[in-house]
Amino acid sequence: MIITYQEALQTGRIADVSVSSRFASFGYSETLRQISRLGKTREADEFGRVRPSERAIVVASEVAFRMLRSAAGMQPPSDVSTDRDGDIRVVWESGDRTLELVCPYEPSQRPYIFYSDSNEYAIAYDLSVYRLGRLLAWLNGAIHAFPR
Repeated sequence: MIITYQEALQTGRIADVSVSSRFASFGYSETLRQISRLGKTREADEFGRVRPSERAIVVASEVAFRMLRSAAGMQPPSDVSTDRDGDIRVVWESGDRTLELVCPYEPSQRPYIFYSDSNEYAIAYDLSVYRLGRLLAWLNGAIHAFPR
């Protein structure tokens, strides 16, 4: 189930979230809007799956919520799409830094974040609030060293 930031505040589900700007809640709401839109696309095209699984949508929404909870500053994504396997791919970019959340179509596969800059790249399977906060802080330039 996808809920907007405002609905979450009203129901008390995220009363412990510290958000210092409207931009962060806009980034969260925009991410959810685009993820939700993927569930309304056609099922497949000549290249493969287009519509993600319901599970991939739920997982992507949960990770976006954890990103918001990290209070590291969540900007709207640069791109939200599916690949030919029906995996959801959400990309955030800032200069030469990129975070790409991948939520697989298959429930047996783990979501992850691929992140890179002009010199290095890595994959993070730890999608805890703390780890996501560090990755967002790096993306936003608050942390200069490449996250390990």
